[in-house]
Amino acid sequence: MPTRRHAWLLVALLGCSSSSGGTNSSAQGSGDGSAADAQGDGTADAEMDAGVDGAAHDATGDGIGIVLPEASTDGSGAMDATSDSPGDAFANADAGPHAPLPSVTVHGSGVMTGIKLVSLVASNDTNGPTLLSFGDALVASQWWTTVSAPYGTGAFASHTKLTGSALTNNVTVDQIQTFITSTLTAQSQPPPDASTLYVVYLPQNVWVIDPTTNQPNTDCDIYEGFHYYDVNNTSFIWAIAQQCPMGGGIPGLTTPVQAATHVASHEILEAATDVHGTDGWSLDCGNDNPPNCTPWYYVPAAPGEVGDLCAWTVTNEAGYVFTRVWSNAAAAAGGDPCVPAAAAPYVSAGTAQSWYGIAAGQTLQVPVTGWAPSAAPTWQIYSYAGYDPKSEFTVAPNAFESLGVGSTTTFTVTAPATAASGDFVVVDVASYTAAEIHPWAVGFYVP
Repeated sequence: MPTRRHAWLLVALLGCSSSSGGTNSSAQGSGDGSAADAQGDGTADAEMDAGVDGAAHDATGDGIGIVLPEASTDGSGAMDATSDSPGDAFANADAGPHAPLPSVTVHGSGVMTGIKLVSLVASNDTNGPTLLSFGDALVASQWWTTVSAPYGTGAFASHTKLTGSALTNNVTVDQIQTFITSTLTAQSQPPPDASTLYVVYLPQNVWVIDPTTNQPNTDCDIYEGFHYYDVNNTSFIWAIAQQCPMGGGIPGLTTPVQAATHVASHEILEAATDVHGTDGWSLDCGNDNPPNCTPWYYVPAAPGEVGDLCAWTVTNEAGYVFTRVWSNAAAAAGGDPCVPAAAAPYVSAGTAQSWYGIAAGQTLQVPVTGWAPSAAPTWQIYSYAGYDPKSEFTVAPNAFESLGVGSTTTFTVTAPATAASGDFVVVDVASYTAAEIHPWAVGFYVP
């Protein structure tokens, strides 16, 4: 997906599934605006194979840049958004109430309980003491009680703080695992087990080498962190958090420490609630065949873990920054789906349907209506192709638009003439406020 780094205007793809063997893990390319070909097939496929050396990871790019959509068409060949048949001109879909928000479900036994959290920093990290103290704050926080309660993880059993050797060069996945095990050995700590979760905070300007592209994740251009397990020892569960510049591009965050604590809270919660990316809490897509699953499965990124769905949101406690987390109960209530509750009003854009049919070669114009659980000032939205497996659909306009509660605007989606039955795109209509970014996912498929 073409992305470009920007401190504020960001629409980035976030963490996704991890499972045994070769898995799919979302991470968008960035830099020059060219498409990142994750699979070497010439497509900007957001699903990146994360299986490396018998392991898998869940990549999170919480705020790496703004997506630059492809140029729009001239509007010819439009079709009715409520129909699968072509039309002669643009035709608006019924505005109506917005489609319902999705619910995450549990897919097995991949939920950790009685967690022994182990925080690790390098001896040369000047922010190390602060990051270790963050672990103390997290295990004792009301934040953890609130976000973990619906998912059954319970309270932490312990928190251990360890300082390992210096890390001065970029590190591979294998080197991170070696850093963990060598630190445990040097400090007479027990070996990994199924109830222990390790969190490694990399020093500033030390980046993980992405296991898919084999390129360093400089300045968090691909993602901020991920949670991981070794398929050769599925009880070896760990996560990394990088100290990204500009607060990782999350609204309101400005420092590398804030970026690190934000993504660490995200990955700790996701590792605890979906250990292997396949057997815990996430959105359900069944056979991965649109429109049989929620489009939210793909935006921010498959499979829609509980941190991913609220990844551009923040909360503060005890002087530290945490992520907010998806709540089925809050989503079902029809308001802000992320908890803990935010001080600022929640706003979003919505479409009447979750999926729309679109014919090959046709352009579909779809109304977007602003909604909020309470009065709120106007905000900005940006619509872009959040997941386009074949990089073939176009979304327009290529600009930010103003939206208010109850007001309506439109965007268009054009399918190529070569589109085949089953091809699809998921559009993210992202709502920007001064404090947070809220996604809205809507899909388009060729019947």
